[in-house]
Amino acid sequence: PEGLDGLPEPDAVFIGGGASEELLQAVWERLPKGARLVMNAVTIETEALVLDWSARKGGSLLKIDLAEPVAIGRKRGWKSALPILQWSVAR
Repeated sequence: PEGLDGLPEPDAVFIGGGASEELLQAVWERLPKGARLVMNAVTIETEALVLDWSARKGGSLLKIDLAEPVAIGRKRGWKSALPILQWSVAR
């Protein structure tokens, strides 16, 4: 949160990971009305934080699952990456 000090008022903020209650609170307090916050969560702890904040502040949730092809012998199959929970909200 200290890294936000001295920055200009944002139109949008993206949090790609490493979020905490303190960071979200600091960002939310600096976010002007109408500005957008988008946050990704991969860990169970960050998902819980996103679900709590989305229940209180609204917005939309999107679960993103990605997979890429990998070799399985002479053929290929899909290997899944960790799913991402994305929260998007306008203040």
